[in-house]
Amino acid sequence: MTSLAMIIGLLPLMFASGVGRNGNQTLGAAAVGGMLIGTLCQVFVVPALFAFFQYLQERVKPLVFEDEASRDVIKELEQFSKGSATDYKIEE
Repeated sequence: MTSLAMIIGLLPLMFASGVGRNGNQTLGAAAVGGMLIGTLCQVFVVPALFAFFQYLQERVKPLVFEDEASRDVIKELEQFSKGSATDYKIEE
């Protein structure tokens, strides 16, 4: 949303006329183009890279939580739940 507001705010600079027109249009086009490319990278490329690296991590070395069978965890489950901690099964 912020990027879109900046792009819309730079449009008058991109379509400038009058004295200094060439410099203003060049600066406006570069700024709008950079913001568009950056926004598209944030929306599409970054989540795709995150999913790819998460996939690689799960293939190479899956996450293992050491405290799943801990007594402290069982006490917390019993304290904050209505049933006993043995009712909750840990998926493997």
